[in-house]
Amino acid sequence: MIVYRLLSAEQRLFAELCEGVEAQDLAGDRLEYRRAKDKSDRSLELYKFFVNALYVALTRAVGQVILVEDDVGHPLLELLGAGRPESAASVQAEKSSAEEWQREAHRLEAQGKQEQAEAIREQVLKLRPVPWTVFHDVNLRALADKALAPASVSSRAKQQLFELACFHEEKLVADRLAG
Repeated sequence: MIVYRLLSAEQRLFAELCEGVEAQDLAGDRLEYRRAKDKSDRSLELYKFFVNALYVALTRAVGQVILVEDDVGHPLLELLGAGRPESAASVQAEKSSAEEWQREAHRLEAQGKQEQAEAIREQVLKLRPVPWTVFHDVNLRALADKALAPASVSSRAKQQLFELACFHEEKLVADRLAG
């Protein structure tokens, strides 16, 4: 997981979060936290989005988290124990294959995350929808019904079905349309 300039983008806000917090405060097995006593006090709402973004990045990482920041001495990095800067050259690059991206898109689609799956197909795999109708069971049957209907006057449907019949060497269908 690469987190790019999250702290740098809101440096002051994250510095305020660290005020009064020491490394030993985070060292225990359990952290004490609780909701504000005054429910009308919304002063912490500002922090909620950014803390959640950092939390998601840190907890969803599969292997390692790489923080790319302008200020490597930021107080939050020190509290997290992530203050040792490394150069980009020391980071091992891993490139996913097209098959791995296709599997990921399929997995996301199975989870109902259609938008993310489409983004992978369009932006990573560079897949584009073909500019013609792709025929499969349902729409091929509808085209055949329309083209082969006795009262049909649709020459476009007949032409499409004829071209499909010729391409797939369906002589009976082609002969019926030609005659």
